[in-house]
Amino acid sequence: MTMAVVMIAIIIIVVLIVLFTRKEKTYVVDINGSTGTVSGDLEMIAQDSLMALVDTQEEAEEIASLYGITLTEFKQGVATYYTYDDPYEVVKRGETNGYPPISINYLNSIQ
Repeated sequence: MTMAVVMIAIIIIVVLIVLFTRKEKTYVVDINGSTGTVSGDLEMIAQDSLMALVDTQEEAEEIASLYGITLTEFKQGVATYYTYDDPYEVVKRGETNGYPPISINYLNSIQ
């Protein structure tokens, strides 16, 4: 009985460690638009780093296909996307190719 309790406790501890030490890719960017800088005012970009205003799920999926990004959610006219690439480069690629507009999904915080 005691051994079972110890094993359950160990499993719970391991699960908690995995959950709370998981690292996600998040960009820190200069608000003037360049990535990788550490001077000036910094803002955080959400994990789903891109977004677009669209009318339908199909339109959101078409944008994902054009840009080569992953649609993560479509809700009430807002589509959010994930990319492994630099989000600013993805936006520039769309502007260059005349794709429907997408934008950076910044995290806002109350200070």
